[in-house]
Amino acid sequence: MRKGFAARAALPLVLGLGLLASGCGGEDLSGTHELTYGGKAVEVPKKAEKILLDGTEYPIEDAMALDLKLAGISEGIKFSLFGGLNSYIANLEKVDTGSPEALQAFAPDAIIAAGGSEAEHIAELSAVAPVILSEADADWKENLRMLANLSGQKANGEKLIGQYEKDIKAFKKKWNPDGGKTALYVYLAKDRDDLTLIPSALPVLYEDLGFRFPVEEEAMGQVIMLDEAALSELDPDYIFMDGYWTEYAVDMREELEKLKNEPGWKEMSAVREGRLYGFEKPLADGTFTGTQSYSRITMLERLKEEMEK
Repeated sequence: MRKGFAARAALPLVLGLGLLASGCGGEDLSGTHELTYGGKAVEVPKKAEKILLDGTEYPIEDAMALDLKLAGISEGIKFSLFGGLNSYIANLEKVDTGSPEALQAFAPDAIIAAGGSEAEHIAELSAVAPVILSEADADWKENLRMLANLSGQKANGEKLIGQYEKDIKAFKKKWNPDGGKTALYVYLAKDRDDLTLIPSALPVLYEDLGFRFPVEEEAMGQVIMLDEAALSELDPDYIFMDGYWTEYAVDMREELEKLKNEPGWKEMSAVREGRLYGFEKPLADGTFTGTQSYSRITMLERLKEEMEK
């Protein structure tokens, strides 16, 4: 038996980032090589053409960043929310990975399986193709490098990482040079009575750009409801806002203008100093956690589009 998907926080973001083209110049990609990931070495094709996911969705963001079409995914994978991850999964062939016959018929070049899968199931998969165990808590760069190396796109993967690090450094220098600025990311709720604060939703803000979260550290992993008075008391340097994204579409330009003129808002530092930002293209999107490559790259692009225009 295999272990199912790990639970993931639901967040906003739209598919459609045409990133770098695949390919690695004149490098010989025939034959096999040793790929080391998560402290384990596996002999895999230098360029696996037919990659199957089993019980893990984490590599999908890396596939999207690499503009790579994966071949298949284990049956029964569904998300309850809309978003780019669902759109990608919908176009993959569904495979009954619990059936040796179905695995043999699909004939993958390599399989990326959930790290918590049972040993018996891993043995069944390994009888068909090399198996790499996906590590949910691995560094996002290592996850991207793993899939890039597996698919013959090592140079492309390094280029994506290098460009992201360069962009982060330049952005931080401009907007948070001393690492002392506070920031909140909120959803504008349907009834406008509450704002939903997701403190751990955007690693781009709190890890990569170094913004501080102006609430107790133990709240970082929680979902917190804030009313206007509570938000005003926190008085963050930056407020980043998305419209309520599951049922209620809002005109962010119109909503921001209304908020800027409301008594409780116009006294806030972020509003007075022009640091209240709303996103016409959602900063985050229903099925992305913000922890992996595609959402990090895309969220940074959204921030740059809104703050540097």
